[in-house]
Amino acid sequence: MKKYRIEGLDCPKCAAKLEDQLKRSGVDARIDFSSSTLIIDGQTFEEVEEVIHKHSPEITLLESPDVEKDLPIKELVKLLFSGVLFFIALVFSPFIHGNNELLEYGLFVTAYLVAGGNTVLKAFRNLFKGDLFDESFLMTVATMGAFAIHELPEAVAVMIFYSLGELLEAIALRKSRRSVKELIDLRAEEVNQIIDGQLRTVPASQIQPGDRFVVKPGERIPIDGLVNSGSTWIDKSLLTGESSPVPVKEGDIVLAGTINKSGVIEVTASTNLQKSYTSRMLELVEEGTSRKSNRERFITRFSKLYTPTVVSIATAIAVFPPLLFGGGFSDWVHKALILLVISCPCALVISVPLSYFVGIGKASREGILFKGSNYLESLGKIDSIFIDKTGTLTKGKLEISQIETSGRYDKRELLEYAA
Repeated sequence: MKKYRIEGLDCPKCAAKLEDQLKRSGVDARIDFSSSTLIIDGQTFEEVEEVIHKHSPEITLLESPDVEKDLPIKELVKLLFSGVLFFIALVFSPFIHGNNELLEYGLFVTAYLVAGGNTVLKAFRNLFKGDLFDESFLMTVATMGAFAIHELPEAVAVMIFYSLGELLEAIALRKSRRSVKELIDLRAEEVNQIIDGQLRTVPASQIQPGDRFVVKPGERIPIDGLVNSGSTWIDKSLLTGESSPVPVKEGDIVLAGTINKSGVIEVTASTNLQKSYTSRMLELVEEGTSRKSNRERFITRFSKLYTPTVVSIATAIAVFPPLLFGGGFSDWVHKALILLVISCPCALVISVPLSYFVGIGKASREGILFKGSNYLESLGKIDSIFIDKTGTLTKGKLEISQIETSGRYDKRELLEYAA
């Protein structure tokens, strides 16, 4: 199984569509939209990249799964420029309307293309591939229809707000991904390996089972292993929440991610970095978004029927009322375009998974890990919580405050049985 980073996906529906295309092409693939990760089994990077470029040339595949995409500064600048141009067009539109319509259209169309050029291009690409019913198609049809009936400000405003929503979505996802990764990526970068009786600092990724290394006080244990010599106290709080250090000695197992508090210990690695405790923990949480909640599974199924239904209703609104009841076609076309704009499925499809993932990211910043949105959803069904964390929430000095009896036992008998 190999992991790659994938960039350019707009929403979970796009991820599901690309995953289907890869599977139809013979690639055993799974895409985790929330963590921007492509997981494949059996194929090479070049083979998968070729399939992706054929079906979705706007999507980029990166060999390193840990590459973090920079903040979308370019998209933000384009959006700001489009907004300024749109404002100028609105201010001068009353003066040039009717007198210089070429200039009026030029200002509005330029603002429109700067903000939504990629959306329009994607819609036409999908059109030639026979894939009509997505959010790019709806936005393009609705806004171009607005241009056709000379509702220029509405067309540009819709595209700007749509692009702004996508930008905010990308920023929110990026912050959540970083929060999760910063909390649980406890892997050490370097190891003090014993080579020919000498200590040498090497990358942690080079350590293999059987290699010996030394961990000094204050250092994080880099790889799971067995203590050969020495004794110390280990801080496991980052892994287990245990506030008090625990003693380890020769023959004890130590886990990656824990911190050596006192003595020097020599450890024999029992695994490598990729299979160590912290790496498995990181993998569990990163792939946790594949454990979908019931709401996420429902919205994914619903979105496949939603867009064709909306397009059909909009077409019926534009065509049938003028034929059956009379009236101008332009009025009903306008109403149909309004329906297309307000019914764009992107916000609907992204709202559920994004809310869960942002929730997981927020919890990560507070030191709480969720291994999937289904677990986060389960919290809504909890009505009572029982906690005992001796030394943290309690003092470890328990006493009976009250005894309540039910049935034939009195308080003394109940106390005797409890004792």
